[in-house]
Amino acid sequence: MAGKINRVGTNRPSTASRVAAAKAARAAAVDAVGGVRRADPVGEVSRPESPGSIAMKSLELDGEKAADLKVRVDANERALDDLQRVQSKAGDIADEAAKSTPEAMSNAAG
Repeated sequence: MAGKINRVGTNRPSTASRVAAAKAARAAAVDAVGGVRRADPVGEVSRPESPGSIAMKSLELDGEKAADLKVRVDANERALDDLQRVQSKAGDIADEAAKSTPEAMSNAAG
């Protein structure tokens, strides 16, 4: 009796009956569309263009998109330069603060 689940008083169907119902539903769906059919074998496809030219076309951008991307790249580069300047200045300030003595700081404060 180990592992057996008592289903007395429950209205949930057993796992076996749920699996059987799912299989029956799938079979009915397959029958509704005319059964299972094998696909026809695929022959060679003639390609008027080489794979290289197809790849090049997929990489091409129209003028408007390229200009928009250039503007974004330029803005990102300027923002990065500004950030690097701010970080450098913050590092200089931290170096100066580390060099100063408590007496010099209190004299500078007032």
